[in-house]
Amino acid sequence: MASSSNATENASSLFGCQRKRDFAKILGITRGRLRWLANQKNEYPEGKTANSLYTRLWKPKRGEGKWLRVEPLPEVASNYRPIDELKVLQRHLHDDLSNIEVPAWLFAPALGKSYVDNAAAHSGSSHFHLLDLEAYFPSCRSHRVYDFFRRKLHCSSDVAELLTHVSTLGGSLPQGSPSSPILAYLSNVDVWNNIADLCRSEGVTLSVYADDITLSSHKSISGELVWNIKSALYSKGLGTKKSKEASMVHKAADITGVIVGKQGVRPPNRQVKRLKELEEVASQRPNNEVLVRKIRGRRAQLNQIASASSNPAAKK
Repeated sequence: MASSSNATENASSLFGCQRKRDFAKILGITRGRLRWLANQKNEYPEGKTANSLYTRLWKPKRGEGKWLRVEPLPEVASNYRPIDELKVLQRHLHDDLSNIEVPAWLFAPALGKSYVDNAAAHSGSSHFHLLDLEAYFPSCRSHRVYDFFRRKLHCSSDVAELLTHVSTLGGSLPQGSPSSPILAYLSNVDVWNNIADLCRSEGVTLSVYADDITLSSHKSISGELVWNIKSALYSKGLGTKKSKEASMVHKAADITGVIVGKQGVRPPNRQVKRLKELEEVASQRPNNEVLVRKIRGRRAQLNQIASASSNPAAKK
């Protein structure tokens, strides 16, 4: 989604959705369960039996028996299975909205991209400026989520209201929801496009990975540009953490856990050191499956960074 003028929101199956029955079908939920969710309060439960979207339920394994709002007694527990119906719906919503094209500078949430790709986008730069968003999801308010569904996806008002109802909590996007990351971007796409235009006009490389914003260049990054980016964020209720802001000149930067500089990308020393420590322990406990998995994971991360370092396409 390079800009709001050529957005591809119609890649979402929800584009132009006018009826709740279509909403239910698209997101893989029965109309009856959708009506039930619609009648629950958009808040955390104060008690185990509260009528809240975020109350955990136990569904009968067989038949159409009553769903429980409290954990079943041990003698009948085998007849039920815990289910987070809202999270399943939010995951379907995430999958559908992920069909919408996103710009090259967005690395998370974006399909097929990683934290290493995010760092490698800045390979070869000599100037860096790092920003970190403050309370990103809580700052993404429900009215902006509603506006996205209503104005960008062109859903009917009642469908947009219901989509907002099941994807937000107490007036903003909740932590831990599968749909929050993509909605945080889409509901603020205008401000992100504005920031991308500001960087492009200054010849500065931009990348966004969740709540991390990275700027890089072969030349100085002006304070005015940083100020304008912060102003654009603040105008939409988004702030940055002063304690996490950093600027590096002719010095390598730690970008989403990868060291980046003029010579390319490399793993941080702490990651290499931790792998050696695990390997030493594993040499004394060769049959420890937990250690084996940890070592495989560490090696995979290092190989991914090495691959980005040797890939010319990842460099400027």
